[in-house]
Amino acid sequence: MRLLKDDRREDGQLVPFLRNLWQVRLDGAHAVTRFLSRPWQADEYLRTTVAIFAKGKDSPAQIIHFSKDIRVWYVEAQQRELLIRPASHKRMVRNLSVAKHRFASFQKPMGRSVRQMRSLVSTMSRVWTVRGNGDERGKSAARFLLRLCARRIFCLAVQVDVADEVIMFLRFLDTEVYDSAQLASRLSRFLDRVYNLFGPKRQVLSVPGYTSFLMSELRDVQLVFVVPGGMRSVKCPSKEDLDFVFDLFGGWLKLLKATCEQEFPFWQTSLAFRVFNFKERDGKMRDDQDVQIWIV
Repeated sequence: MRLLKDDRREDGQLVPFLRNLWQVRLDGAHAVTRFLSRPWQADEYLRTTVAIFAKGKDSPAQIIHFSKDIRVWYVEAQQRELLIRPASHKRMVRNLSVAKHRFASFQKPMGRSVRQMRSLVSTMSRVWTVRGNGDERGKSAARFLLRLCARRIFCLAVQVDVADEVIMFLRFLDTEVYDSAQLASRLSRFLDRVYNLFGPKRQVLSVPGYTSFLMSELRDVQLVFVVPGGMRSVKCPSKEDLDFVFDLFGGWLKLLKATCEQEFPFWQTSLAFRVFNFKERDGKMRDDQDVQIWIV
């Protein structure tokens, strides 16, 4: 006998009185964060992209967060961008802070980097030209700018869309009142959605999100910035860039499936019990009064 137990509930007192019982404790919120941390850490390119933009010492998120002067420059760059292209983004961002002990929180600075990519690159170029090699932050800005390319930026945008999907599923689990009977069906729908978005269909290129936004931005106007030794431009990613990144996420999907099977054991078996879930019919949730009427 297997007992699937949600870690939020105090049902464990029954276990000592039942023989041959295998208790499986489900910590759904922490398990879902490992949908990102484990697969991304396993791939060097994905891991490096997170470090370049958000996690590493040379990343803009860390440089802007720990310098009041550079934060002011970042706001000024956004104000200039709004004057040049008023529809580029709707609101300004003053910081790219992140809670390093929560891996999913890296979505925030990475997403803001995509939305304000031109302002971010302009700020890092200013840090390099003003501070130069005589300052540690100037060296960090130079290293960041030299690693920028269309493939890297496109990979960043896809990673942010992936993180968005994972966080949406995380919000369902990270409450005290969610219905555990919905877990299997919610997980099934989540997997179907990410396979459609990031699998062979590549629907993430056409649906509203960070990836489609970035492609539209680079298709309209290329990204031009100053780097040590001259100027550099980044155009819309090529077909080879798209194929390379989607091949990476093909591997991520395989690791995601393995992580699901490890973190949520027997979730596929529990799908068979959906027929007993009277609160969910035709993909919609009913309140208690509707359930009572439906049963009668």
